[in-house]
Amino acid sequence: MFLPKSIGTLVLAVAVLGWGGGLAQSTPADGLARLDSVRGLGALRLHAQLEALSLRWPLVRAGAFQRTQRYRISSDTLRLEGISIDRAVLFFYQRRLHSFELTVRGQANAEVLRLMLEGHYGPGAREGYAERWQWRGERVVLSLEQNLLTRDATVRIESIQLQQAIERGYLRELEGGE
Repeated sequence: MFLPKSIGTLVLAVAVLGWGGGLAQSTPADGLARLDSVRGLGALRLHAQLEALSLRWPLVRAGAFQRTQRYRISSDTLRLEGISIDRAVLFFYQRRLHSFELTVRGQANAEVLRLMLEGHYGPGAREGYAERWQWRGERVVLSLEQNLLTRDATVRIESIQLQQAIERGYLRELEGGE
């Protein structure tokens, strides 16, 4: 039996990830509430302590960005619901997980990742004609972007609360308060 590529990928996602009848049952508001409640993907949860995550995975310091400390997860076997993660970068603010980025390689993995996110959080808001989607809750922002040349995809999840704390610090500096 021949299936168009997108339907074949959906069938693969249902088979690999074990999704049942819940794909179309949640509303966008339910999905965003779930995103705010879960605050992450897999075992990665925003606001988690650096020490706790370093016990679970080998973290390698990779520098600083703005007011955050950047770490990579050094693991060849990192997976998210059956999807092989090529690169994982974690950003910590005051030793709490501020945001993280997970990258998958290739069109097939990118499609399964997008379908997984839509299954958990509902359809994301598509940004223009680009291969870019965003889910914005009240406490968490999740974005997915696919590279048009390599077809790799990166998902980024960020804590709105910790980002606002960083911005308040910048404002205090500008006002001469620090």
